[in-house]
Parts: sequence; C-alpha cells; structure tokens
Amino acid sequence: MTSESAAAPVSQRRIWALAWPVMLSNITVPLLGLVDSAVLGHLPDATHLGAVAVGNQLFTLLFWSFGFLRTH
Repeated sequence: MTSESAAAPVSQRRIWALAWPVMLSNITVPLLGLVDSAVLGHLPDATHLGAVAVGNQLFTLLFWSFGFLRTH
C-alpha cells in the first residue's frame, strides 16, 4: 500500500492571513511607549516622562524575552 500525501499549495493569501496578526503585534509594542510619551510629555515635571520611558523599556524587554513562545 502506498499513501499519497497531497499537500495543498501555499498561496499568498494564506501567507498574509497568517502574517498580518504578528506584524500588527510587532508594530503595537513601540506605539505603546510613543503614545505614553506623547501624553506625559505635556506635563510640567520631567520625572513622569522618565518613569514612562523606563517602564516602556522594561515592558519591551519582557515582551521580546518571551518571543520564543510565539515560534514552534
């Protein structure tokens, strides 16, 4: 007995359907810090802006540290 494995051809539509959520996720991480900095940049005290900048860097480090979980 022979078994035939008929793999369906991969189309561009299928690739984009899988890729766009990951691309959107990668774009939103820096945008989070950008929006926080823009909002807090209007405050008179610079310590708030510095705290957001440090928090954003820690969040980005944590997010990218667990990036291996997205691959398989």
